Amino acid sequence: MTDFGLDSLLSTEFMVRAGEHFDVRLAATELMGGDRTLTHFAQLVHSGLGLARYRSGDGAV
Repeated sequence: MTDFGLDSLLSTEFMVRAGEHFDVRLAATELMGGDRTLTHFAQLVHSGLGLARYRSGDGAV
């Protein structure tokens, strides 16, 4: 995500938008840690929703 210009301002905007659209609360440290890929961000939102973790190939969408 750094290659796309993700910085602290965009991270903050992502946290706000995720809260508005999905009603989840993300911490800035969660966004800045890890591998910082779109998959990582999607997993953070998914876990914030309290759903079972998606595993590639398990047929879940």
